[in-house]
Amino acid sequence: MSKITLSPIITDVRNRMGNVVFSKWKDTNYVRQYTSRSGGSSERQLEIRNAFATAVSIWKNTGSTLHATWDAYAQEQNINMSGYNAFIKANLSRILDNTAMELFKSTGENEPLSLAAGPSPASGEIICEFILPVSQEQRHVIFFTQRSVNGKPAHIVSMHEAGADPASPFSIAGLEPGAEYHVYAIASDADYANAVTISAAASITTAAGA
Repeated sequence: MSKITLSPIITDVRNRMGNVVFSKWKDTNYVRQYTSRSGGSSERQLEIRNAFATAVSIWKNTGSTLHATWDAYAQEQNINMSGYNAFIKANLSRILDNTAMELFKSTGENEPLSLAAGPSPASGEIICEFILPVSQEQRHVIFFTQRSVNGKPAHIVSMHEAGADPASPFSIAGLEPGAEYHVYAIASDADYANAVTISAAASITTAAGA
């Protein structure tokens, strides 16, 4: 459950809207996923619940640098929701469809890098080729992988830092041989823990070398 801030002209909002439930407790507004209280759940309800759990897990485990990009986006766009809620809204349908997520919003790096990726001849590796826009030269490049298991994206996104001014191509090793992965890449002004300006994530789906 997450807190929300309402517009000054809206003082109270409650009850269910689609798969989202708004509530209020001790003068604080909250939003959560709707959960049926019936004796059972349909297959679609279970899919939505699992997708929501995946999005929440990725949000929690990818850290404050990702959070900052979505918080800044929510504030800049004046969309009357937290960065967390904006992230969930943007990615729930993508997770249900097992397509690459919108992992990061831009915070100063306006153009995403150009990304291509494919299986390496080496088992369990993906080769990533990238081109930084001219405005983003002398930048760190950071990759992320998300495995697809039985047509569903994993709850965890793993990070692979290529470092400052890395050469292309960059190989990501230690993956499950032959497995499908969503691959993401961002450009930033520093390593992940210290980055302030970050590009939106470029993404591609490919398999690791068998």
